[in-house]
Amino acid sequence: ALNGIRTSINRFWMHGRLWMNDPDCAMVRGTDTKLTADEARSLTTVIGLTGGMVLDSDRISTLSPDRMEWLSALLPVYGAAATPLDLFQADDVPGVLSLDCGTHTVLGLFNWADQAADVSAALPKGRWHAFEFWEAEYLGVREGAISLRIPAHGCKVIRLTRDLGHPQVVGSTCHITQGAMEVRSEGWDGRLLKVETREVARKNGRVYAWFPEGIAEIAAGGGTTEIGPPS
Repeated sequence: ALNGIRTSINRFWMHGRLWMNDPDCAMVRGTDTKLTADEARSLTTVIGLTGGMVLDSDRISTLSPDRMEWLSALLPVYGAAATPLDLFQADDVPGVLSLDCGTHTVLGLFNWADQAADVSAALPKGRWHAFEFWEAEYLGVREGAISLRIPAHGCKVIRLTRDLGHPQVVGSTCHITQGAMEVRSEGWDGRLLKVETREVARKNGRVYAWFPEGIAEIAAGGGTTEIGPPS
């Protein structure tokens, strides 16, 4: 698994130029494997953020519902490869991946060490809403840098959305790109936030919007939804 992770990340520049990158098989199952839950989730995340083919080696009918959700979060394939920001600084495997999703950026932060550690990444100038995908957690507005405690061989997937000064979508658990596949459009009319979504493979995900009063959430099942501040 680690060899597949290493080559998938390091060959990011080849994807879409020489071929479709093949990250080897996903393994999300919780039995008959030596991978811990954190390791399986890190492998899943790398496959999703590097944009290549998604092949699964699990017996689908035996997967638990939560592990099936991990696999569903990769579909449909986004197709673009994340850039490793620490490609020339990492001792072995890069630990900070950045994926441009148009309306936002997705950061993959990985801890390849054998013990928990803080993993940091510099942020572009400005104020950024940060939302973590796997834990469905809004992390507030960040400036300058972000640093998170990550378990051994684990990861965090952060959506960074530039603060526009008004209510806006800041996160999603429907797809690992957090909006690039499931959010068609959004618009603030001064009273309500209108969000148009499309269906993706993960049916139980939610889309999250920031309001000064707090975070509001909706199901992303297709169509347009008007969102107001949470009560």
